[in-house]
Amino acid sequence: MMTLSIILLALAIIVQIYDAWSTITIIRGGGIEKNKLVAWVIGRAGLVPAVVCLKLGISGVMVWLVCGYGEHWPIPVALAAVIVFYVKMFWNNNFKHDGI
Repeated sequence: MMTLSIILLALAIIVQIYDAWSTITIIRGGGIEKNKLVAWVIGRAGLVPAVVCLKLGISGVMVWLVCGYGEHWPIPVALAAVIVFYVKMFWNNNFKHDGI
């Protein structure tokens, strides 16, 4: 049963949705994209199309991996790593930490 991979996949996709929303909101509010590759894609395709396509692509790869490999060792670990990476990125970049 792929329960662990499905749960991690769902969480990873939720993280992608939040990242897309926060990226669009922050850039529209005057912020900048710090990832140079993503900034380049946004400059060529436009903010919303670039962010949505990038997030759909990342999510599609994750779905493909879970459907193809399920519970095999690297998949749940990789999904957990994606979630941890994005949460740490959100904490460091999307929130103000005055005095912390």
